Amino acid sequence: MTAPLQRHDESEFRLLHAAALMSLFCVGLYASAFGPALEFIAADLGVSLDTAGLVLTTFFIGSISASATVALKLHARDTRTLTIAGLIAVICGLLLIGFAPAWPLALAGGVALGLGDGLIIAALHILMSMTSRNVPAAINRLNLFFAVGALLGPLWAGSVLATAGERWAVFSGIAAAAGVALAVLLAAGAPIHERTAGDNESFRLPGNPTAWIMGAVLFLYVGAE
Repeated sequence: MTAPLQRHDESEFRLLHAAALMSLFCVGLYASAFGPALEFIAADLGVSLDTAGLVLTTFFIGSISASATVALKLHARDTRTLTIAGLIAVICGLLLIGFAPAWPLALAGGVALGLGDGLIIAALHILMSMTSRNVPAAINRLNLFFAVGALLGPLWAGSVLATAGERWAVFSGIAAAAGVALAVLLAAGAPIHERTAGDNESFRLPGNPTAWIMGAVLFLYVGAE
């Protein structure tokens, strides 16, 4: 059996929720910054624009793999710890992509970024649902911050590249923002563990048709993206 945290006093999670919102904001930033930056990555590393797009492929492979791992194996683990690990991986991935002197290192950065991305997104949606009194509002707020980051990401990348023309400046700036989110998350402290599940709790497919329909829509959306 699994049991949610007691939600009688949501104020104790304010700092934790702030860190969650900041983290999803950073996810939106780096996810949308690739559009303006991809051409500069290709030029800096001496590969074609088509080849440079493989960074996005490795990113999505890493993200899907990490999200699936949370769903199948890590769903009963401390979501704050998973998010910390995700932010560290994201920071490392961003710095690798920004400073990589060779193409293979940039690909490795895409993998690290994707793994962190999957951990952050999966863990934080669980965390918000287990520590919020109004779960739909909390999830919507979480994704609103992602949307704001996704709007600002191209503006940030485009303005930096138009003035400095350096990819490292784009990705190191976003890594700094992720570092701030990590610092807030560490300062928030760990809540009472969200679940009482044991390691032997098995993953169950959803029985609600709505979940399958929305899953299919999300699959098509991510594929189009």
